Amino acid sequence: MKINKGVSTEASPPYNEIYHAYEPLFLSLFQQRLVYHDTGDSSGYVPIPEIETSLNNFVQSQSSEICLLVGPIGIGKSSVLRYLKSQWDSTPRIETLLLDLNSRNTTMIPVPITENLVTMDANNQKHVARTQINSFVAAMIESRISTKINFVTETDSLYDFFATNNRELLMPSGFFPPSTTEEKIAHLVRVQSNTRLAFLFVCLKYYALTRSLTNLIIIVDNCDQKDPLLIESFIDTLCHLDRCFDNITGDYDHLPCLTSIVSCRPPTWYTLQQNAPRNAMGSHGYHSVNISKPCALAPLLKQRIAACGNELYTSVKHIKIASRNGIIWQVERHEQFLNKLCESLELHGHGAMLLALCNNNLADSLNSLVDILRNRHFIDLDGVIGDVAIAEGEPEIGFPRIDLMRALAYGNPIFDPLYPVTGTIIPNLLSGDQSSFPRTFLKPRLLQMFIMAGDIGKRYWSLRSILDLCKTYFGKSDQDTLAVLDDLFFQKLIDTNRLYPPSEHGGEAEIAATSRAEFLWRELGESDTLLRFYRDDINLTERHLYQNVPTYGLDLRAKCSEILGLCNDSVEGELRELALVAERGNLSELMRLSGSELISDVILRGVGVSLQTFYRKYIHNWSNYDFEAQYRSIKDSLNAGRAKLNVE
Repeated sequence: MKINKGVSTEASPPYNEIYHAYEPLFLSLFQQRLVYHDTGDSSGYVPIPEIETSLNNFVQSQSSEICLLVGPIGIGKSSVLRYLKSQWDSTPRIETLLLDLNSRNTTMIPVPITENLVTMDANNQKHVARTQINSFVAAMIESRISTKINFVTETDSLYDFFATNNRELLMPSGFFPPSTTEEKIAHLVRVQSNTRLAFLFVCLKYYALTRSLTNLIIIVDNCDQKDPLLIESFIDTLCHLDRCFDNITGDYDHLPCLTSIVSCRPPTWYTLQQNAPRNAMGSHGYHSVNISKPCALAPLLKQRIAACGNELYTSVKHIKIASRNGIIWQVERHEQFLNKLCESLELHGHGAMLLALCNNNLADSLNSLVDILRNRHFIDLDGVIGDVAIAEGEPEIGFPRIDLMRALAYGNPIFDPLYPVTGTIIPNLLSGDQSSFPRTFLKPRLLQMFIMAGDIGKRYWSLRSILDLCKTYFGKSDQDTLAVLDDLFFQKLIDTNRLYPPSEHGGEAEIAATSRAEFLWRELGESDTLLRFYRDDINLTERHLYQNVPTYGLDLRAKCSEILGLCNDSVEGELRELALVAERGNLSELMRLSGSELISDVILRGVGVSLQTFYRKYIHNWSNYDFEAQYRSIKDSLNAGRAKLNVE
């Protein structure tokens, strides 16, 4: 049998076998969070200097405000906080207490919060949330101080501290102080039973003073990922704790500062701002630090590779695989193989593109990388394997932009004998179950309004205003509109100030477009790539039919004709729908809310770019066909219809 070490490319490598050999390594490397999230080991962390500096400056300022670390789910808030926690814990006279509702070591709140709170009125919601949070915070403080304070040897000093600083908690027995240590213990136990959280607050204050701490940092993480309704209760509890620290009586060389840092999502931050006049945060003061971009994918993966070391490769060791034609493929330099894949993410911003598709969620991006590697018919593994099997050579490998998107949109063909079918993370912006493009433009119109909200001075659209608008302009019932909004929500094209779909909000919600929606909307106007995917969605009953996936046997002339036909249908459908809108309401106002651009404008702009840069280049004898004339005719029809409707 012949051994191929990558020098020769006379045979295709056995992709399936190579992928399966590497799969344990991929799954380990691309897991959502490394072990350091539980152990404190930050060797796999990629620094975000500006955020670290902002948080360090806030801690050093010893401000009594609440600090909110604001960023989307998965952008790296937890990683930054855990890294800084390890740094702060190693600083003399500074300690941290992490309250993480997603931690494996966290005792889960016994009442199912979401199910109970959603159906309650506002007062009952606040009462249940406060009860649950107080119970959780008390349990976390108890677990901390039980290992820090010796309640046997420190009973006398602890009791005296209560008597000096918080005598009201000892009443009514405080008028007759106990004389023995046993009586003091019994008294403190009664106080703990009657006023558990207040008792623990004072114990925490006692601990900070007696250990000469300059700063006690409380970090609250993943709170609004359980339910955003909990975060106001958390902030209310932290404000009470801060006031407890402000009330210190006695002769001390120093007074400890309590610093509170809470992570939250942008919609939650918006809701907190709106409610600030009515909650503890508004009266206490707050400071915000915003993470708008995560660390890049390639440095993150390289850092993980370096942090894992040789242990990462124990599952693959030395790969020697026989292909179907009898050639043996041999792969030895696993670290070089992985680093080459990482470098390919840096080319032409492909890593940034993947992050945008995943709403800047690092965890989802890492999962998507696994899908991309499963959809590996477009990855030049010949080049990868050829490079790692020998010492020399620079491979031409990586994740080409169009192929990356195609793999995420289609997965692999269902009848391909070699590769399995996987899912997609490229959602259809135009069509859905309740909005069938090009017969109706309700889905893309709503998405366009969310994306353009900033242009008309809005940060979020209220759910009630969207329901009223769709009823007025499109004649849609609330149920129909909510079905479209839920479709957008499940495709991660919109976000709400809570973690459940709009139909479960009872008419009260704030809605905004996500970075995925903004990226795909731009992509729709920059080429016909997405439109080709969406055209296949509309016309194919079997999404993965082998002969129709664009990767295989692509007839560019037929594809160009199909796309122009879809453009024509789009123009006719949108003009027809806008004529109905004009009969129901003020069309000019709807266009203002939509950014004064038609959906067909966006589509035709992208198709026009592809006609000049792609089809013209690759269709043989381009001048013999009338594609450009068809395109101009469609644009003329759109402009004529626009003039008739008096749409600028």
